[in-house]
Amino acid sequence: MEAKEYFEQGYSKQIIENYKEAIKNYDKVIELDKSFERAYIQRAFCRFKLKDFKSALNDFKTAMALNPNDARTYLNTGYILFEQNIKTKDTFYLDKAIELNSDDMAEAYYIRGTIRYANLSQYELAIDDFTKAIEMDFCSDICYLRIADCYRCLDELDKALLNYYKVLELKPQSYYKAAALGNIGYIKHLYGLFEDAMKYYGKSKKTDPKYKVLDEYIEMCKQSLKEEKSNA
Repeated sequence: MEAKEYFEQGYSKQIIENYKEAIKNYDKVIELDKSFERAYIQRAFCRFKLKDFKSALNDFKTAMALNPNDARTYLNTGYILFEQNIKTKDTFYLDKAIELNSDDMAEAYYIRGTIRYANLSQYELAIDDFTKAIEMDFCSDICYLRIADCYRCLDELDKALLNYYKVLELKPQSYYKAAALGNIGYIKHLYGLFEDAMKYYGKSKKTDPKYKVLDEYIEMCKQSLKEEKSNA
């Protein structure tokens, strides 16, 4: 068979999640034609699914060498680096993906924003990235949540509150809803609005009961209210 036929067989196996057998076909494609860019890319996806991150990265890097202008290959490389190590500070491949195709790289903006927020403390730049992702209709609930988190880290609490409220307006997944409610409660707590804080802490717990730390915060609010009454 020719390289193209092996590739088509491999892709058919990949679609039904038979990744190990698909890789064997892609190996044969590359053996016959070392310049077959798509074979490296699809083999990388299969290796990624099998959690062989190192080999997947090598395949994407080979594909980049064959076609240095494919933004998606850079995006996928950046994504694997992040999946391999969520504490990575490397945004090079995401930067390159955005440089090559800034109008269709919502996921690249989101991942880069996450790295800038969580690992680089570049909060203003992270806000810019999450905002771009929202403009491209990418996961607005988590993006607004992360924008709010960035503003909280910058100690701009009113802006943080505004964005936590935006999360709630979107009817988000329960995890994001609970996080937004809990953080609203926390900011109310900081403002000394203890009754409001308890209300939001309670809503957060009801949405996602695993937030047991909120019990401690609720008790702190109750104690602060008692002190206020005793000092009145």
